[in-house]
Amino acid sequence: MDLSFALLLVTASGAGRGEGGDGSRADAYASIDVALAVETEDALLRGAEEARQRAVERVRTTPASYAPPVLHAVAHVLLTRGDLEGAAFWSHAAELRARFDARRCADPSAAAAVPELGRDDRARIQAHDREDLARLEVLVAHVIAWDRRTPHAYDPRWINVFGVLSLLSAHPRSARRGPVALSVPTRLWDALAEETRGAYLAEVKAGLQRGAPPEASTP
Repeated sequence: MDLSFALLLVTASGAGRGEGGDGSRADAYASIDVALAVETEDALLRGAEEARQRAVERVRTTPASYAPPVLHAVAHVLLTRGDLEGAAFWSHAAELRARFDARRCADPSAAAAVPELGRDDRARIQAHDREDLARLEVLVAHVIAWDRRTPHAYDPRWINVFGVLSLLSAHPRSARRGPVALSVPTRLWDALAEETRGAYLAEVKAGLQRGAPPEASTP
């Protein structure tokens, strides 16, 4: 699998370069809560088989609590087990939610993280998608319906740490230490969610017409 969310987070957050050098941040990004995401991803990608299975079941039971990188990690686990259909579902779900989170992030540069998530598994999942495009159409419709009824109960600002503004703010001499808006106004979120679902579905349908699944891309 591609570089894990936990490692990306450490790199992007400026850990070890903040005031005091202990990895903590003293800026607006310090309030972003990714503890559950990092812990769960670690269990999925580096835990023993029993811990990995418990993590998969937790995500399946309460998916609303988990950020897209965790959903990608579930897809990876299922892929290694040969469950291509399950892996495809969680991969598309993660992609859709990551695109939405990028759109509600106030730093457009953070969207560059979206195609990096699940990158190393993408070829196998796309190959599975290509085998039966009618099945893919049904799957994506299922994913969109799931996304619409499943709350986003995780901190959507996980993606902010991958943006240029986060890197600038993490610098010990940065002037960007005051309050900043990390997300677009919440009153816009519902509309953005529907726009993102519509765009994803349209992309899949366009791909079906040319005989190919959607490519991962920035929103």
